Amino acid sequence: MSLSRLVVIVSIAGLSSGCSELGSLLRTSSAEDTKEASGPPKLYEHLDDLSKFDCTTLREMVVAARKDYFNDDNINENHLEEDKYGNVVGALAKCAESKMIFEDIARLGGPGPDSFGTGILIIGDKRTSGLVFDVFEAYAKANTGPAFLASPGGRYAADHVAFWLLKADHKDQCDMIDTVTTGSDYNIRRQFNEYFVEANCKQAMPILVERLSNKDPDVRHLACARLGQIGDKSVLDELDAVANGDNAVHLVERYSDGQYERTPDGRLATKHFVADMCATAASLIRAREKGR
Repeated sequence: MSLSRLVVIVSIAGLSSGCSELGSLLRTSSAEDTKEASGPPKLYEHLDDLSKFDCTTLREMVVAARKDYFNDDNINENHLEEDKYGNVVGALAKCAESKMIFEDIARLGGPGPDSFGTGILIIGDKRTSGLVFDVFEAYAKANTGPAFLASPGGRYAADHVAFWLLKADHKDQCDMIDTVTTGSDYNIRRQFNEYFVEANCKQAMPILVERLSNKDPDVRHLACARLGQIGDKSVLDELDAVANGDNAVHLVERYSDGQYERTPDGRLATKHFVADMCATAASLIRAREKGR
């Protein structure tokens, strides 16, 4: 074989090998690009059949959705259905994805007991027979103090968690909530004030005492009533002060016909409803203390 022919053969062989490697690289790159472009399955397309996905895939689906449409703007504009997205909370609970549930998803929606975040926690908990609550307990024990709900929007998550616990009748968690929120961000601890009050926790006493000086007489009235239920002798001085000095009045309405009562000289009858309630509360506490 001539030298020139040998050179041609070697060159062709090298070119063939290079093309093969290049083709392989292009195919690999194309496959990766396709995978990256397609991403995980769309969460909104599988809200009724999330159980078929493994936990890794489910997490990827939620992360992708949160970056795309699963956000506050879309909840408000397109009215994402709590009933459907409650399934997401339930599925994540089965995967023990507590941080994703309570630090991220739970904060969605506006404040108050009827928020989106509160609703999906209630639905997820109910559909998993209380598993969401079990996951919350484990999360709380592992993330006490400064670590509790320590994420962007944590105070909204706290607000929604507190109302979920109340509406789902988890009202026996006073000590646990007190423990995990002690040392947490002030705004997070503060969101559980209503939980302490509505669940008649002893931790509500300083909150209620503070409310005795609220400008709104209805707030003072309710504080007196609640202190009558849960208070002890440590709050008697404050109750007595309101009972003897609060001048807020209500018109007295007759239960028989809904008309207002009048005094003998024809004036509308009034009662010091805040003072009266605090006097009643103080009497209840003294009776309890005497019976001990």
